[in-house]
Amino acid sequence: MEKAPRLSGTVERPVKNLSAFPTQGRAMTKLYGGIDVHGNTSVIVLVDEQEQVVYEQRTPNDVSNILFQLHPFQPHIHGLVVESTYNW
Repeated sequence: MEKAPRLSGTVERPVKNLSAFPTQGRAMTKLYGGIDVHGNTSVIVLVDEQEQVVYEQRTPNDVSNILFQLHPFQPHIHGLVVESTYNW
C-alpha cells in the first residue's frame, strides 16, 4: 500500500484511494478536512466523499507549513474545520 507524503511530523496514514490523490494525476473527488491544534503541533486530516482518509499528517504549528501541506489539495477541499481549545 502506498503512503501519504511525509513532509514533517510523526503521523502518517496510508493513501487508500489513489485516484483521489492529487500527485497521481487522476481525477479527485471533493475533500473535507479537519485540523486538530495542540500546543506545539497540529494534526491535519483530509477525507474523501466516501469518508476514506486521503491524507493525515502531524506537523509543527507553523502557518506556512500547514498551508504548504494543504496546497496540493486546495482546489478539492470543500470544507475544513479547526478544533482547538485552551485550558479546558
